[in-house]
Amino acid sequence: MSILQPLEMIWDEAMSFNESLNVPVRWKRAHRIGRMKRKVWADGYRSNSTEHVLLMEDLHDGRLKRKAGQFLCGTRITNKNAHLILNMGGDDEERSKRIKVDCPKCLEVAKRWQEKSN
Repeated sequence: MSILQPLEMIWDEAMSFNESLNVPVRWKRAHRIGRMKRKVWADGYRSNSTEHVLLMEDLHDGRLKRKAGQFLCGTRITNKNAHLILNMGGDDEERSKRIKVDCPKCLEVAKRWQEKSN
């Protein structure tokens, strides 16, 4: 058994979960990047950060409206330059989905499309 097999299983599980969100536009998984502080890794992410749905296209679904570059949950972007460099220009969309989205608000909003697909 290769050391990568458990990692690939985790990636597959996360990708299956993220696909089940059924967000109707292109998106990727990303962090909210605040001011740089002590608990920040070299890439700008906090070690205890929440995984969000970052929209790569404008979303209009009934009363829900978000622009490309915003988080599905509506979390405010406080460090716009770091957000553009690290989130919008970072990992490709599919690679970013190897980590499970865990933002409660993003998951709550995504329920509307999960229910429509069932």
